[in-house]
Amino acid sequence: MMGLPLPTYLSFSGNLVCEFFVTIFDIHVFTQVQTKVEDDYLGRVLSTIYTLAVLFMPIAKGLMTWLPSVRVESFLLIGAGVILFSLLAQLVAKQLQSKEQ
Repeated sequence: MMGLPLPTYLSFSGNLVCEFFVTIFDIHVFTQVQTKVEDDYLGRVLSTIYTLAVLFMPIAKGLMTWLPSVRVESFLLIGAGVILFSLLAQLVAKQLQSKEQ
């Protein structure tokens, strides 16, 4: 969007919406982690989450540099990745829930 001849507020509105939903996602994830993990393991779990985020950041930045920024294929690939990881997380959650019962 930033490469298109649009007003500045419209060019950055996509980033604003994305960051808004990332913030909601982060709040939800860390609330769930804090309520589900025992206090003895909370530091280890949170540090593992941050470590994985830092480890995968160069891969994601490299992928985003390689992808052309204003093409439909980029958004399709990103959307497919989000859907894939969401389905994987749902499967893992169902397996964990069935083990608890």
